[in-house]
Amino acid sequence: IKYLNFIKKLQSLKYFIEENNFNENFSGEKKIKFLQLIWKFRININSSNITIFENDRIPFNWYKIGLLHMIPFQTITLADFSDLDWPSFPLHRNEIKGLQLNMSFNNQNNLLYKAEQFWVKNKFKSSKEDILDFVNNTLIRNDKV
Repeated sequence: IKYLNFIKKLQSLKYFIEENNFNENFSGEKKIKFLQLIWKFRININSSNITIFENDRIPFNWYKIGLLHMIPFQTITLADFSDLDWPSFPLHRNEIKGLQLNMSFNNQNNLLYKAEQFWVKNKFKSSKEDILDFVNNTLIRNDKV
């Protein structure tokens, strides 16, 4: 029942697929496009839990199987979809926690979410140092406000 409810939610977000122009001819980094699409789905389905995706309660494979209901099979086979795994986010909560004294748990979650969003937008290629620089800049901007 949980999976069927998940599929209903996923199908309600089908407009992301059309927006991303997924069809048989789409080119570029196919796996990255699928991973970014899955991340968008996750954020919209589970918006109250903005911790990093690895800690999500919904299994990654549910997203993959859900996409089989929404994207033509030919498109999925072009991306070697069966080997698709969620990349490992290079940053840990302790590294965020150590950036500022007395940071609340909610602020840590918010920064982790923003850091992961930055990483996803940069096609999962940002190094730990790049992500920490982004987080530091975010903290500096928030302190000025």
